[in-house]
Amino acid sequence: SACLHAAKARPLILLISYVYFIAPFVILAIFLREKTLSFFGRYSAWFPIFSLILGLLALSAVADTLWRTQSIFKTEKRMTTAAAPATKPQNILVLILDEHIGVEGIPTERENTRQLKNHLISFYPAQGFRLYGRAYSNYYNTQRSLPSLFNYTPSTGPAETSWISPNLLLEHLYRQGYRLHIYQSDYLNICSMLHGHYHQCVEYNKNSVGFIYGTSLPCFQKMATILSAFIDAYKSTLLTRLLWVLSEKISWLPWGHVEPLGSIRLFDLIKADMQQHPRGSVFFAHLLLPHSPYLLDSACQIKPTRQWDHRLISGYAAASTWETKFSHYTDQALCTHQKIADLFESMKKLGIYNTSQIVIFGDHGSRIYSRVPASAQSSNDWDFAASKPRDLLELFSAFLAVKDPFEETPEGHYIEEKTPSAEVIARAFGLVEQGHEDPRLRKVYLQNSKTGRMEGHDMIDF
Repeated sequence: SACLHAAKARPLILLISYVYFIAPFVILAIFLREKTLSFFGRYSAWFPIFSLILGLLALSAVADTLWRTQSIFKTEKRMTTAAAPATKPQNILVLILDEHIGVEGIPTERENTRQLKNHLISFYPAQGFRLYGRAYSNYYNTQRSLPSLFNYTPSTGPAETSWISPNLLLEHLYRQGYRLHIYQSDYLNICSMLHGHYHQCVEYNKNSVGFIYGTSLPCFQKMATILSAFIDAYKSTLLTRLLWVLSEKISWLPWGHVEPLGSIRLFDLIKADMQQHPRGSVFFAHLLLPHSPYLLDSACQIKPTRQWDHRLISGYAAASTWETKFSHYTDQALCTHQKIADLFESMKKLGIYNTSQIVIFGDHGSRIYSRVPASAQSSNDWDFAASKPRDLLELFSAFLAVKDPFEETPEGHYIEEKTPSAEVIARAFGLVEQGHEDPRLRKVYLQNSKTGRMEGHDMIDF
């Protein structure tokens, strides 16, 4: 079904499915009849009829699956009403770019990485943004970083208690009278934090193989992707590790993850919702872009599976491997900003761009490393003091751009000062007063592997 055009595929799929289900029963019936077994042979004449019935049942199940239209995106609407005051932005757009490194964290050894950095520095200020080149997150993983950004508070306890967190940022916007449109994968359930205080919640399975339907991948590559995704979804540690090793060594076998493909589709949904709700709405999307794996080229075309890559490096300090992976990461990042530029153009056509507040940020760095870092409590963990600057940039350097339509100087500019993302975001939405600083949020945190708690360190200059 994934390999062929739907209309042409259905008759063939139905025929194959029917033969697949009834063939064993027909063979068994013939075998029993020829052998004339004392018990089974007496009823062998009924096997073709029995297999026919099972075949028809299978046929109806396959037909129902093929003909029934199911959306990959699950949408829940609560239809709240809102009207943003005239003194507030008419709409707010918040895009969380998962694993997006900051501008000054981008290496410039390759042509496409230089292209990415130059594009960001030229594009966003020209669109009226304050672009923070040396912004950094306090944490290197989503489970801790986003709760700290949503609530303007550090998270130093066990990750499990931090993950289920309130969302003061969105609750604040809800109380101001905005309709909240949330776009999320099943990886992070933002809607559950809001206790029903949203207008619409759009969710999708982050690794649904349905997203490869209609892509330009050849049939065999789609089949290999489906197989890998099935193995990964089986939740067997042994099988997952085996798949990981094989996908590294066998070029035609992909890793089995397709997360970025779902996030790319969200842009069209956001455009459609903006057209329906041109005033008084918050469009808040957590995008698994340019998140690993790296499946898309700079023009947002899906690559052949043999060119797919992921962020983890097999051997520590393997410079050539790291450079290759970052080059693939950069292609997907360029694609991400192409989609964002298209969204801006759509907003301009609707006449809402100039009156909208837009905040775009990465939750942490690109994390192209070989080991999860922690304070020096184990031979397998990283020590902050022993970490190379490149390691820390991969973890904590994070993209951040803010456009405020009511600024005294609304023209965009590039800010080179080292800045914690949490402070900028909190000020942009009025969670804290301008000039307020929390010393705890000027730290970056690594985990103590013995206690499980996070320990703060001063972020390096970069």
